Amino acid sequence: MNAAAAPNGADLPQRVCIIGPCGAGKSTLSFKLAEQFKLPLYHMDRLHWKPGWVESTREELIEKLNEVTAQPRWLIEGNYSGTFDQRLPLADAIYFLDFPRRIYRWRVIKRVLTGYGRTPPDKTEGCPERFDIEFIRYVWRFHREAQPRILRYLEAHPDLPVLRFDRPSQLTQHLRSLKSA
Repeated sequence: MNAAAAPNGADLPQRVCIIGPCGAGKSTLSFKLAEQFKLPLYHMDRLHWKPGWVESTREELIEKLNEVTAQPRWLIEGNYSGTFDQRLPLADAIYFLDFPRRIYRWRVIKRVLTGYGRTPPDKTEGCPERFDIEFIRYVWRFHREAQPRILRYLEAHPDLPVLRFDRPSQLTQHLRSLKSA
């Protein structure tokens, strides 16, 4: 589960997943990779949330995700670990942004403050950025609660093509190597 070398041009992934904590830069990375690899981009938040922050049912989410993963090419950004079995085994590359808490916590605070009231491009229209105490709790507890679930899943599936980055500089170096390939 270490950061892997950049794929060469002939071996560009056709099915990519990006996972990691909120604020790590999953959405930003997803836009870059979707353009680089020419893949249709899907955000788990857009698949899950309806306008007004109304949640889809599990069945609705699974149905939407099945439609996406039935396609030959896709990039899916977001955690939703309850759906890992549906998409991670199908992926050619899994980008795991495993950055330190100080990085992603600061980025989440900055995102809420600067984007408050606006709907970001990775969210469903009608789901503006807001200060949500449950979301902040989730972010603060990520390393204690959500990250261990992700790690257990990845360790239970050692054949998955995981590219794990524990520093933004590793990811930056990887993206540079993709551009030069």
